[in-house]
Amino acid sequence: MTSITNSMPSRSPRDVEVIYLQMFSDPGEFSGFPEGVYAQRVMYPQPEFIRWLYSVVGGPYYWYERLSWSREQWDDELSEVGSELWVLYVEGTPCGYAQLDTQVIPRSDDEFGSDVELLYFGLMQWVHGRGLGKAFLEYVLTAAWKMSSYHAIPEVQRVWVHTCTLDGPYALKNYCRRGFKEYRREVYHELVCDVPMSSWESMFSR
Repeated sequence: MTSITNSMPSRSPRDVEVIYLQMFSDPGEFSGFPEGVYAQRVMYPQPEFIRWLYSVVGGPYYWYERLSWSREQWDDELSEVGSELWVLYVEGTPCGYAQLDTQVIPRSDDEFGSDVELLYFGLMQWVHGRGLGKAFLEYVLTAAWKMSSYHAIPEVQRVWVHTCTLDGPYALKNYCRRGFKEYRREVYHELVCDVPMSSWESMFSR
């Protein structure tokens, strides 16, 4: 029987390389989903739901920074203008998610534009290997570029994302193939879990 614990696994210092990528126009590509697969925007996102998604998707990839967040911290972020949560489903079952966050950036003295960050993106392990990451990323990028049409934000002029050497083995390749271009790399010295948590362990850790 798998035990439930609230404690984090032991951590050790490690160098983590972070790769930043961006695009300045809508690639305009969405190849469609297989039968029974669809994405849906969560119109009333709740902290409990996104924390569950974060844990289940991210536990195996060392996502732990937000496990100690309070409900208020999650709620504050989800309530920001230009924040969106998208969930991927297979036959009605959640299997991945994407979180978008918007920053309004001055472009000149009197003009502003929106930068949309793909804050989190990932699939649950039980659907890995089905090619769903490609289609879901295309779908989410299409949504990101349309955000100014229904949010009170300036026109979207840039979409960006960062990944790192702790992420899934195909993450960087997927981003590049969908039109992102790398523009910076940085190395951070971080305390990282000695072993990644399972999705189950991550749900109950803080």
